[in-house]
Amino acid sequence: MLAPAVLWVIAFTFFPIISALHYSVANYVLGQGITGYVGLENYVSLLRDAEFWHSLGVTLIYVGVSVPLEVCSGFLLAWIITVGFPAKGFVRSVLTAPLFT
Repeated sequence: MLAPAVLWVIAFTFFPIISALHYSVANYVLGQGITGYVGLENYVSLLRDAEFWHSLGVTLIYVGVSVPLEVCSGFLLAWIITVGFPAKGFVRSVLTAPLFT
């Protein structure tokens, strides 16, 4: 019974990763396919691009702000539904309502 699970993991995890790595070292032209291999030139070009670094900075700021806010709000909501809060039942209903719709 393990074989189907292993095939599933190979098909939907390893194959896309290997395919992405293959395309990343190739010169791919839309409509023509792979026209040659450029090695690590694509990565060097990416690391020299100012727009990439700007995008990476914006992403890191977004992650640095949103993840702590989400974690803190999750802990706050968990605390509200476990302690004797007056609107505890209402908060619990609001949090679980999306599960039933």
